[in-house]
Amino acid sequence: MNRQVASTPPASEPLWSAPVCCPATTTSTSAIGTRPTQALRFPNADPSAYVQHDADGLSTLALIIENADCPACIADIETPLLAIPGIRSARLNLTLKRLTVSWDGDGTLAPVVATELSRLGYRAVPFDAAALQRIDDAQDQRLLKAMAVAGFAGANIMLLSVSVW
Repeated sequence: MNRQVASTPPASEPLWSAPVCCPATTTSTSAIGTRPTQALRFPNADPSAYVQHDADGLSTLALIIENADCPACIADIETPLLAIPGIRSARLNLTLKRLTVSWDGDGTLAPVVATELSRLGYRAVPFDAAALQRIDDAQDQRLLKAMAVAGFAGANIMLLSVSVW
């Protein structure tokens, strides 16, 4: 019996590749697992209106990134934003889909952040708890429909198996 020994990949190859859910890593032309990207959806088209300023002169922009679905999205978003001169921090909470970007000074970097997110293919809206709830509710509805179809199909299979048995 001849056994094959698994070899480790060369150092240049990643151990895993990002899933196709990420707009920045999607290379396939297949529609499976991909979503069309849209422009940033700000009600007044200027993200500067959503910048909050504190007493220390720190400006903060909080956004919901609708199509951030996997851990690879965190690096795909945070790394380019931190490369923008003046950005002090960029943190994406994947569970809440909330991106918080901070910088020193006024709100002049907000359009730069919005442009970079759009270039990366991520859909962003200003952080609003009600908007986040609507996104979650829409996803819950899709999952509930899928569960109903699976339950209906499973019940029919059980009924057929009882009659055969």
